[in-house]
Amino acid sequence: MMVHLSVRTLGAALALFVGLTVSSCGPTGTAEGAVTRPSSVPVVSYVARGDITSVVTAPVQAIAQVEFTVLTPVEGKVRYASGIKEGTVVEKNQVIGWQGSHEIRTPAAGVITDFPVADLTPVQQGIPAVTIKYQGFGVRGEVPLESAFMVNDSPQSARVQFPHGPDVDTCTPVPSVRPEATELDSSTTELDVATLTVTCLIKKSAGLTDGLPGRLGITIAREKDTLTVPITAVSGVVGRGKVALLQGETPVTTDVELGITDGINIEVISGLSEGDAVLLYGPTLTPEITNQ
Repeated sequence: MMVHLSVRTLGAALALFVGLTVSSCGPTGTAEGAVTRPSSVPVVSYVARGDITSVVTAPVQAIAQVEFTVLTPVEGKVRYASGIKEGTVVEKNQVIGWQGSHEIRTPAAGVITDFPVADLTPVQQGIPAVTIKYQGFGVRGEVPLESAFMVNDSPQSARVQFPHGPDVDTCTPVPSVRPEATELDSSTTELDVATLTVTCLIKKSAGLTDGLPGRLGITIAREKDTLTVPITAVSGVVGRGKVALLQGETPVTTDVELGITDGINIEVISGLSEGDAVLLYGPTLTPEITNQ
């Protein structure tokens, strides 16, 4: 069963995890519960407008003739175009079949190597229908569980760097071939292997060698002129959170709706206004907060 969550919802979930991790490394409370902080650290932050970009990174390796898949665009019966078979050379954006009136197009050029879905078979949306071998280099790596659904929710763009290789910049994200299932040993749990395989095709690959390590950055979402606060100021749950909003000199726990994050700041969709003052640390880490 495939689970789909929005970029905003999972961006908020990742931000809250990072925010609580960062906050937990901060100052500790005294015996009476008061929080002691260095005088050089500001305890108040103001809600401000700005641009924010959410990026997920992953270690990758260069792969010659990397394979990728073509996913079904909707639910329905797959009907392949005439002449489409194993060994067929296809171009980028070529129509290779249909589901009703919806076209099935290739995200990149290559050679068809497999048909996981047989002709005239009804399937759900997002099922790998065709496997294609790219006639060039790509990169492949694993994204951790907390970022997997965000990457699966239509990445906007991607960049790759090779510290010990050629100067490669952009690459094209494509659906990955599902790795073969392996039996877990007694010391391994399902959470240990809960990752998403990511694949990105490189257009100009001069100087690359098979297996060269690099790092991939996938841009998940961008928001311009949106309200933001530091992630350390927020605590809560997926999509929703709480901040300590100052009303006069009194901090009041206030519910907020959260969006994407860049790992430093997080988007506030509702619950605060530009110029509002909030404590730099989430209300669950600050004692004697009034609940609104």
